[in-house]
Amino acid sequence: MTLDLDHKVVSRILDRGGSCPDFNIDVFLEHARQGLHSRISDSSWQGGEALVVDFADRQWNLAGVTRLSKQSAHDCLNHDLDLFHGLPEENFDLIVLNLLPAWCDFQLLLDQAGSRLNSGGLFVFSSFGPDTMKEVVNAWAVVDDYPHVHRFIDMHDLGDAMLRSGLFRSIVDAEWMNFIYPDYQTLVRDLRAGGFSNIHHGRRKSLTGKASFARFMENFHKRVLKSGGAVSFEYIYGSGFIQDRSSIKVRPPQP
Repeated sequence: MTLDLDHKVVSRILDRGGSCPDFNIDVFLEHARQGLHSRISDSSWQGGEALVVDFADRQWNLAGVTRLSKQSAHDCLNHDLDLFHGLPEENFDLIVLNLLPAWCDFQLLLDQAGSRLNSGGLFVFSSFGPDTMKEVVNAWAVVDDYPHVHRFIDMHDLGDAMLRSGLFRSIVDAEWMNFIYPDYQTLVRDLRAGGFSNIHHGRRKSLTGKASFARFMENFHKRVLKSGGAVSFEYIYGSGFIQDRSSIKVRPPQP
């Protein structure tokens, strides 16, 4: 496993009147998409039939793809994490998951992908890591004990799951993006626009009181102002190949 400690900053562009245009969750997805593209290119993948699972319907230009199938990540979440819901019964040489592992059972996704990847096929994913929106997490921590931000999986746990699944040449790495936001409400609107929410089972089920929310906002502004309005997002990327099953020899027990 490798760890990329590079930090990048993306600012929300303000118009002359000082208001923010629609940011859209696609900015987060597009950054992950670019990271996935580069890792597929670096993997020495030979090409073939591919499946891309993404929250947004965007064009994927993957070199070497002979046929590209696309699946909605929202459909997967709405149908018991079925990666192949509504798709023909067929295998793939490449399966790409863009941010879907951030929200659900990664081991289940691995098992599904492994069942439909051809021998030597490549599995690639992106996910948010536990440092994502740490400014929000820390601001709430002094108010109450509820998880107000979805608890994303650590890169080492994702890597361990890949190894348990028998993937070889597995690589997991991470990078951090700092997105500049004018206020907390804009951040929330961006996340909700993409259908992203906190689905942790221990999250608060009742409304947050005005006093508690006011304390949170005070803490949040103090922390974010120190970083010039930056909110952190940790991106985790992983890739690994399915074992060439034709090369596996089962030797009979020796007498």
